[in-house]
Amino acid sequence: MSILLNGTTQYISVNTDLSAQLGSLTTSMCCWIKTTQVGGAEAWGCPGITGVEEHGGDNDIFWGFIDNTGLIGMQAGDGANTKVADAVNDGKWHWIYMSRVPSTGALFIRKDNTTASVTSDTGAKTTAFTRIGSIESTSPYGITLFLSGSLADIRIYTRLLSTAEQDTIYGSNGHDNIEDSLWLRYTWYSPEGSTLAGPVYDSSGNGRTGTLIASPTGIGVPFSFKNRIFAV
Repeated sequence: MSILLNGTTQYISVNTDLSAQLGSLTTSMCCWIKTTQVGGAEAWGCPGITGVEEHGGDNDIFWGFIDNTGLIGMQAGDGANTKVADAVNDGKWHWIYMSRVPSTGALFIRKDNTTASVTSDTGAKTTAFTRIGSIESTSPYGITLFLSGSLADIRIYTRLLSTAEQDTIYGSNGHDNIEDSLWLRYTWYSPEGSTLAGPVYDSSGNGRTGTLIASPTGIGVPFSFKNRIFAV
């Protein structure tokens, strides 16, 4: 998929609780992102790709949060976080791969060809969340952190991907056929400047349909990333 989110109201609402996979089981997630956004100093105060902050507790998880220096990272609960050393918020397309193993607490994140890892909290993180393009919060003060930027080819797998598989996805412009254990995938071609609404088809075949909230903008790019063919 290729959509532009405004950072204030827009996101994808998924028809299933993402914590069932992203919070509780060994999993990996990847997508393309383009942003100039910065967030806070701590994961719970940052926008990101997906996740949830449990107000006053540690039953939460953060996938692809963007901090106050433009670094992208992961964190489980109140455990250690991991961030890729070079900033993601340079206004260019970057491929992000993230994975977590709950039994060991292992977190791994890759931005293009740069990687980082850490051991964070172990165990399931079960606070429910259903959004992509927004990190939710259980705060009574109505805090919600929205991503400002573009997302494309969003995938979730029920296993870790090998380095070779990661390299294949990164270099294939979406035509890699790596479908083993694919749990969710959102892809489409959006006409430049179009207003998007309605359902988002899950091409994994698992029926995890999304709904576009507050009419994001189509950014009109095919699967030709890595800043080689276009600039938007």
